[in-house]
Amino acid sequence: VEMLAPMSRSLVGGREGANGLADLLLSGFASRLPGLRASSRGYLIRQFLAIEGKAEIAKDAIVMTLDGPPLAIVLKMAGLSGEQMPIPFLSNRLLVLKLGGGQ
Repeated sequence: VEMLAPMSRSLVGGREGANGLADLLLSGFASRLPGLRASSRGYLIRQFLAIEGKAEIAKDAIVMTLDGPPLAIVLKMAGLSGEQMPIPFLSNRLLVLKLGGGQ
């Protein structure tokens, strides 16, 4: 938790179990978003996670195409579009994020 931005730490809120882990992951995500580090859990979910899209699983990559999200520009500013990282537990397939229905 110490590695998170101070304002993002409040999102963890002392919750335990799966909710605590979810809050920790969401806090880490929020700490990468310019100007949105102190955003509420509900706001982050509405703006970035509760959106439609599709997943294409290929031999060497997983391509997530997101329809939107409303604040796609913030994700781009944070470097959260395009090629991301290999996912070890999915045979090191590369994660690729496409925003705005193909941007």
